[in-house]
Amino acid sequence: MANQNEAPHEDTTGHIASPRGNSVASEAQEHHEQPSPSPSQRLCVMCNEPGIKRCTGCRNAQYCSTECQQRDWTLHKLLCEQFADFLEGRPSEAHYRAIVFPVDASDAKPRFMWLKTDSHAKYGIASDQMTQILGGQVPDASGFYDNNHSAKRSLGYTLQLIHCQDVLDNGMPANATLDKLKVARKGIMKGPFVAHGVQGVVQYGHMHRHVPEKNFCDLDTTVLRAIVDWMRKYGMMRYTMPPLDANGPAFLAGGIIPVFNMGPR
Repeated sequence: MANQNEAPHEDTTGHIASPRGNSVASEAQEHHEQPSPSPSQRLCVMCNEPGIKRCTGCRNAQYCSTECQQRDWTLHKLLCEQFADFLEGRPSEAHYRAIVFPVDASDAKPRFMWLKTDSHAKYGIASDQMTQILGGQVPDASGFYDNNHSAKRSLGYTLQLIHCQDVLDNGMPANATLDKLKVARKGIMKGPFVAHGVQGVVQYGHMHRHVPEKNFCDLDTTVLRAIVDWMRKYGMMRYTMPPLDANGPAFLAGGIIPVFNMGPR
């Protein structure tokens, strides 16, 4: 990619070719016949027009126009070059492509990772990897379902965010990546965060149940904007954001339940 501030693109028709020479469709079929989660993958990342241009860096994200691609570039470029390295090399059938938001200021950008699943573990993620990611802290999870706020359409799968319990005061350093992405007031979100995908729409009350391994799905470059948009819109609710509409998705029966749980249940 030449200029980091300039989004590379090319016109596209048919399957999106991966940098390894396989189409996204064929790469998906090799792993549980499950595509990178996007029932609307052929639509523009930023709107609901057909995606007639694709990024030549990752060959994954599609756009309707150069204008939409340029609007997405600030976020997209953070994952673009990494994607090719995660089309192959899956450690096992139990591993799925996830996105980690590191704490360290020297590594303050989202990164793909292989997340090991375990249907018997909390949140369906292998306990040894959970311990490693969270530095031994007690895990907690938040999520939203089926929303791409930028394009105002369904994702068709559930995004779940894994993080340490009590994200405001857990003794961990502030998350430099989330600070850089400006999802909440600087320094308030503590510890690492990991986003992963679960097939279908999972209701909030079911988020904390065990997730069968077969229900996980790979994340790709197109989901970063959906994650960041949601965190900016609903992220810390009453702690960092203006009051919410009582009819909005963050209000549940019985009052507000923070999307990022602030402590033990």
